[in-house]
Amino acid sequence: QITQKDNSKISGKFLIDTGASMAISMDVSADEEIYIPEKNIEALLGRAIGGDISGFISRTKEVKFGSLEFSDVLTSYPNPGSYTEALRIPGRKGTIGGNILNRVNVIFDYPNKKIYARKGQLYKKKFEYNMLGIEVIAEGTKLDKFRIVNVVETSPAAHNGVKEGDYIIKINGIDVDNYNLTKISNMFRDREGRRIRLRLRRGDQVINKKMRLKRII
Repeated sequence: QITQKDNSKISGKFLIDTGASMAISMDVSADEEIYIPEKNIEALLGRAIGGDISGFISRTKEVKFGSLEFSDVLTSYPNPGSYTEALRIPGRKGTIGGNILNRVNVIFDYPNKKIYARKGQLYKKKFEYNMLGIEVIAEGTKLDKFRIVNVVETSPAAHNGVKEGDYIIKINGIDVDNYNLTKISNMFRDREGRRIRLRLRRGDQVINKKMRLKRII
């Protein structure tokens, strides 16, 4: 059960996607009661076979998953399109993804069509969005080249002139060869106020940027 910001409740079927990085995704076209909160940011939510999945990021007051409850949950609202159409199931309101599932210990009992879940080590961890305000993808045969594909308006990255298409070369003086995409994402969600130094490649230019993490949603 989902409790929205205005305390309205949304119940129904939710697809469980262990490969999705978001916490929860809500399909606004599935129920007229589902709405995108006023405080939101437009973002690139992910990539699928059909291409980029764009939409909005906001927060849900509470998500109840069995006997477990999560508060102030980051919530994705994909724009209507082929992504939601391809996965539409009658009564389905959205998707539960890895950012909730990694907080619990889950057993899938397929023969009996049941799911067992209990609190994991990360159960009480806050849900945080990238506090630089950038979306990064890994490229190359070894997935060791990190390109910025989206910069959120009003974010620290936008204020400091970071641009879509920039490649990250170093983070806090350390070559990105020492990182993977998960480590980079976790670093940018670490704690508000943390200082981040980026060395970027933009065409033939090498650019240095200094900024601090700031919660933008």
